[in-house]
Amino acid sequence: MYLSLPRLLVLSVALTLGCSQEADKSSGVVEDLDGDGFTVDQGDCADGDPSIGPRAEEVPYDGIDNDCDGQDLDDVDGDGFAADLVGGPDCDDEDESVHPDVEEVPYDGIDNDCADGDLTDVDGDGFDSTEVDGPDCDDADPDIHPGSTDLVGDGIDHNCDENDGVDADGDGYPSEASGGEDCDDGSASTWPGAPDPHGDGIDQDCDDADGVDRDGDGYASWEAGGTDCDDSSSVINPDASDIVGDGIDQNCDGVDGTDMDGDGEPSLESGGNDCDDSDSQAYPGAEELWYDGIDQGCDGGDDYDADGDGEQSDGHGGTDCDDTDASIGQTVAETWYDGIDQNCDGANDYDADGDGFDSEDHSGTDCYDHSADAWPGQTAFFTSDRGDGSFDYDCDGAEEEETDSTIGACTCDITNLIFEVHTEGWVSSAASCGVSGAYISDDAHCPRTYWDGFTGTTLNCYQYLDSGTTQTSGWPVYGGGSVTQACR
Repeated sequence: MYLSLPRLLVLSVALTLGCSQEADKSSGVVEDLDGDGFTVDQGDCADGDPSIGPRAEEVPYDGIDNDCDGQDLDDVDGDGFAADLVGGPDCDDEDESVHPDVEEVPYDGIDNDCADGDLTDVDGDGFDSTEVDGPDCDDADPDIHPGSTDLVGDGIDHNCDENDGVDADGDGYPSEASGGEDCDDGSASTWPGAPDPHGDGIDQDCDDADGVDRDGDGYASWEAGGTDCDDSSSVINPDASDIVGDGIDQNCDGVDGTDMDGDGEPSLESGGNDCDDSDSQAYPGAEELWYDGIDQGCDGGDDYDADGDGEQSDGHGGTDCDDTDASIGQTVAETWYDGIDQNCDGANDYDADGDGFDSEDHSGTDCYDHSADAWPGQTAFFTSDRGDGSFDYDCDGAEEEETDSTIGACTCDITNLIFEVHTEGWVSSAASCGVSGAYISDDAHCPRTYWDGFTGTTLNCYQYLDSGTTQTSGWPVYGGGSVTQACR
């Protein structure tokens, strides 16, 4: 057994005094050895130490029986439990209401039953009550604490986030996953009704749009930087159908009707006049860029017929040699001698008859520029005048006859006894230019027989010859052929 030093000293003094007192007893006298007013007989349990005696004040927890009551004071509050300072179970030996047999009072800040401190987790779910600044909002229910599953609708805040449902970000709105409306429960700036500027790619107000979308059509309002021009109507948004005539801009393109290209003109499909709503350069009244295959002005015209004369430009597969002038084209009548090729035939405008000679009225040599047969040096003869009554086709100032004034005659073929041509020529006199006259040119123009009126008989040429008529002249002519005098 281990004894402390004070106890050894007391024991030594007691033994010494005891021996002395025994000696005194033998002599019949008991003395107060330490002078504290008490002898051993009187209850001084340590008569060698004046601080120990029946009247001494007990000092708790020092291991000494100061007042000689038979024990050291280790239960100051007298609750029947030694203090924990001397290995007892009483955690507060100054309060008789605190000891292991007392029922613990939760949240009073006192470890009443001396069992691991004050009771702050009554339901034993591992979370202190909010009564002691803990996170457990209902310390009577082990199913209610932070982290517990909390679905919206039962009116109970199971996870202690002050919401019926899970509100992990603490913005006051339960998450969609728990049945709430918070579309991002990891961001305290995202919740239904939160400010939602358009353009950051985040749906802060949980309306399925980047920006404020009060009408729920999926498009953020103009006020929030979006594209919905009327956020109070779900049928008005950039993707809505917009027909001209109702005065409402349903598709938010700035016009009554659909204007996909933003040129201010609604499309034909929506009742407007924009013939190509995918091209902002094409609309009624736009400047036309010719020959690119695009009808910029939406007038329905041929883009390869700039002058609108019905003929496409010859530079783009057409026939119009000047597509800036509607008075020039293949179907246009030519106006000669003005230096313009109105009918686009490529001909010399000073050679109207196309004979290769310019008119003499315009520094040329063609004496009559209305007949391709009339030109200087012409060698052919013609039976019709050149158009102005003249037969001067070679432009020498005179009319030359092709057939001279020779008089024709027949003779007798004495072998075949028929008349035949002796001399080719006119029957009587030469015809004028362009005039027809009788002309002996072959045997058919001579008679087969001759009727002699004097004898009343028909004579062949030999018989007629016997009559004494010369062979070379004076033969009867059988009408002759009709020949038109040709000139130049």
